[in-house]
Amino acid sequence: MKRFQSFTGQTTFNIQRPYVTVYCNLYLSYTIATFNNGDKGLYFGNNDINVPGINLSGAYLGAINGSFCWVQVLNKSYSMINKGTNGIKYEDIDDARDGEFPYKSGLNMNDSPHILLLSGTLSAFQSLNASAFLMFMPRGNDAAWVPLAKVDWSCEGFARNINGTWTADTITSPQYTIINNETTHPIWKCVAEEVNHVPHN
Repeated sequence: MKRFQSFTGQTTFNIQRPYVTVYCNLYLSYTIATFNNGDKGLYFGNNDINVPGINLSGAYLGAINGSFCWVQVLNKSYSMINKGTNGIKYEDIDDARDGEFPYKSGLNMNDSPHILLLSGTLSAFQSLNASAFLMFMPRGNDAAWVPLAKVDWSCEGFARNINGTWTADTITSPQYTIINNETTHPIWKCVAEEVNHVPHN
C-alpha cells in the first residue's frame, strides 16, 4: 500500500506596475495604396500621406523604472483574393500572436493591415479583429512582463478592380475599445509570422 504525503507552501510575488493611460487614433477607412515598388494594395489607413490604420500611445506617471512593449494577438484575421479563372485564394488565422514578441518596443505602436493587389486580381476582402496589449517589465533580477492596458480593435474592407481601376470600400466602420489597468495576460495558440502577405490557396 502506497502512502502519500501532502505539502503546502507559500510564496510572495512583488508586482510592480505603473498606471498608464492609452490613447488611440483610428483611421476611418480603407484606401488603395501605391507602394514604392509600384504594387498596389487594399490598405487600412492612408499610405500616400503616411497615416497608419491604428496608432496607439501610452502615457504614465510614476517612479517605477522598467521597459514597455506592445504585444498583439489576432483574434480573427481573414483575407480573400478573387483571381477569376485562377480561383479564390484565402488566409484564415485565429488566436495568433502577430509576429515577434515584442510586436513593438516602447509606449507607441501602429499597424496598417493590407493585402497586395497583384496582377490578375479582380477583388479582395480583409476582416481583422485584434487585441493589442501594453506590457511592462520592471528592472531587477527575475523580473517578468505584466500587462498594463489592452486595446481591442477591428477593421473590414473590400477592393474591386473595375476596368483596370481599383476602388476601396470600408464594409464595417473601424472600432476600438481601450481597457486601462488590464491584468489579463495575452494568450495565443500560434504565431502569425506575416499576416500582410498574399493569401494562399
